[in-house]
Amino acid sequence: MWVIHLVKDEKEGIFSANLYPANKKDKELFGCQNFLNCKSLEQYKNCYINFLLKEAKTDNEIKGELKLIKNFRMIFSRGATDLSKKENEFKESIIEEVLKVCDKEKGNKIIKAWKELSVFNSKIKNNIGEC
Repeated sequence: MWVIHLVKDEKEGIFSANLYPANKKDKELFGCQNFLNCKSLEQYKNCYINFLLKEAKTDNEIKGELKLIKNFRMIFSRGATDLSKKENEFKESIIEEVLKVCDKEKGNKIIKAWKELSVFNSKIKNNIGEC
């Protein structure tokens, strides 16, 4: 079981149980749940991937989404001993999945923005794989 904290319009380091309603477009892009932050870890991953591939077009949109990924926090994972490691693996997996299917131009933008955000010791390389 995963409990995830959506870091949207909240002060850093403060947890709240607020639910963020999903509109029609949100449901088409992120799944049928009525709330944006009521999802499994895999569903969150797919939301980030879908947004980066389908919606984020400009450098600012890409960087904005990558900031959300960077600020993503797990607050509980049954049986987990190192949440920080799980968070980092989760974040890396999003970027890796996007880079497998995106075009080269977008892939380069994502890699550049990811590095600019000084995201932990990222394993993401300069190569874009399948892009």
